[in-house]
Amino acid sequence: MSGETVLVIGGTGEVGSHLLDELSHTNLKVKVLVRDVEKASKDVKHKVEFVKGDVNDIASVKKALHGVDRVFLLTPSTLGLDQAKVEGQVAKEAKAAGVKLLLKLSVFGASLSEPTSSLIFWHALAEKAILESGVPFVFVRPNLFIQNNSRPNNVQQIKNGTFYQAEGNYRVSHIDTRDIASVSRVILTESVDKHQYNTYELTGPESLSWHDVAKIYTQVLGKEVKYQGVSDKTIYDSINDAFKSVWWARTLIQLQQFYRTEKAAAVHGNIEILTGKPARKFSDWVTENKALFS
Repeated sequence: MSGETVLVIGGTGEVGSHLLDELSHTNLKVKVLVRDVEKASKDVKHKVEFVKGDVNDIASVKKALHGVDRVFLLTPSTLGLDQAKVEGQVAKEAKAAGVKLLLKLSVFGASLSEPTSSLIFWHALAEKAILESGVPFVFVRPNLFIQNNSRPNNVQQIKNGTFYQAEGNYRVSHIDTRDIASVSRVILTESVDKHQYNTYELTGPESLSWHDVAKIYTQVLGKEVKYQGVSDKTIYDSINDAFKSVWWARTLIQLQQFYRTEKAAAVHGNIEILTGKPARKFSDWVTENKALFS
């Protein structure tokens, strides 16, 4: 609402940066919690107030929450099981500070009763901690990001004509991170009563297999691009070699196994319902980024 203050926690990443773009067109006062104010000042071009701090430093979070009406909360999945503890502490401080609404960016399929992967389960535990804090909340659960395909190794593979993903003919309703930001802006600017205690699962407008994605690349880029499926063990070894972390390799493999259940194939219309605009297609993103793959 006009004149209110929103605190963005997680404002310098893929979704958060788009959210700051969206909020720059509103009447909200925007505060952003960052570790490095000098670096953030160079990276973020919008008029915001930077507050030095970290979600792991609850004193800095408490300071940042002063005078805040709404909170956007996005923490890194690398927190692992500590994600619930950290987000629960933030939620408790938000409740104490009189925050009207906390928007947690969660993950598609978050569930305590059906923990299909560790990462998804951690988000479900964090949702539970926020619920127990008593702060009014909204859970936004997006599916797999389209923009993950802009990572350097993915781009190089597509340039070379063959990209590698977990084997199988499973489908996923990939989502554009800009649509997640648009939904978040709507929730943070509309009446609290309209959204509090709701959970919104967000997907793209179509469910695609990696074979379908390869066809999109081929059609849009005007050259043949193939999908090559690889085993869990191959992906596991690749991640472990890159990150030197057995824990993270196992986490990401479990996520791939979740996708193969087809539970991430569902297509929902919540983006259009909430924003009034249809969700962006995978082909839209490839078309916009043709130069990236040339």
